[in-house]
Amino acid sequence: MLETIKKTVLVRVDANRQIGIGHAMRCLAVAEYLVGQKCTVYFAMQSVSDQLRPRIEDAGIRIVPLTDEQCSSRGLLDVATSIKASFLMLDGYHLDYELERTFQENNIKTLRFDDYMPGSRCYADIVVNASPHAELETYSKWAPDAAILLGPRFIAFRSDMVDGFVSKREKIDVGSAAAERNSILVNFGGSDPLDMTVATVSALSNALPGVTIEAVTGAAYPNAERLSRLNIKKFRHHHNSGNLADIIQRARIAVSAGGLTVQELALFRVPTILAITAPNQIKGAHVSWCKTLRTDWQSQDENTDNIIGDIVRESKILWRSAEERAKIIERIPSELDIHGARRIANALIKETKHDQ
Repeated sequence: MLETIKKTVLVRVDANRQIGIGHAMRCLAVAEYLVGQKCTVYFAMQSVSDQLRPRIEDAGIRIVPLTDEQCSSRGLLDVATSIKASFLMLDGYHLDYELERTFQENNIKTLRFDDYMPGSRCYADIVVNASPHAELETYSKWAPDAAILLGPRFIAFRSDMVDGFVSKREKIDVGSAAAERNSILVNFGGSDPLDMTVATVSALSNALPGVTIEAVTGAAYPNAERLSRLNIKKFRHHHNSGNLADIIQRARIAVSAGGLTVQELALFRVPTILAITAPNQIKGAHVSWCKTLRTDWQSQDENTDNIIGDIVRESKILWRSAEERAKIIERIPSELDIHGARRIANALIKETKHDQ
């Protein structure tokens, strides 16, 4: 258990169609646990979609809108000082490492989520990378003074996902799932920057007639109304849903872009086709447990018809072959569990930063 003394945590993260909402959602997972332990949590955001805002606030988290000046290291420190924050959590490739050094110099403990170490030295007190292939030796050189939290034990699942997993755990057994798992789940992240959902759903419905397709779109997705109007008999659209765990448990296979959804699908042991839709997904895709497509993807000028063609081909194979589905499931790390958010929160606000 964490101490009951009230502590204040500032989270620096953004969420929009360009950035996506995955960074904010994994911060939300940790923040939910912190709020449950009587911490006060603020999200400092320069951009946040109108649909995501109530989801954050409903979790008991306060949003601080940032000006350009407040996004600088000194400006953000002033924000932290004004709310008496003792801890800072950072998530986003656009957030400069000078933030960490400034906060370190002012005795505010800092945690950074990282996915691929973009270059310069990291000054955070704690670094988190939940990839099963992240290497301690490499991270120790990049962030020599940090506590390094690596591997699937530090995947941060939101409370709704954890609750869904716990309440229906008996349905997750791979051997008994075939009859209950009768849909294809399609998700291209919270914003779908290449606008692939509509075309993918249409192509899959033509290739696998009679199969139920469920599309999940996030708060930053701009074409929800157009998607909902598709004239497909066995099709359901879930926009900004709070019941993703239930939707996942109905899926025999899934098509997803890189990000938190891939990890959520793995938690429920859903064989997933991973379609690269952004350059920052490529490195992680090479070490993913999914069936990965288009790791040579270069830009948004990529012909999405080719990508969708690959998705349809692999979906037909996986839908029909229990053996191929089992091969993907067997690659999912056995140490993946529902306690990552708790472990990250404990590491951030406990007294000794190097105890794990």
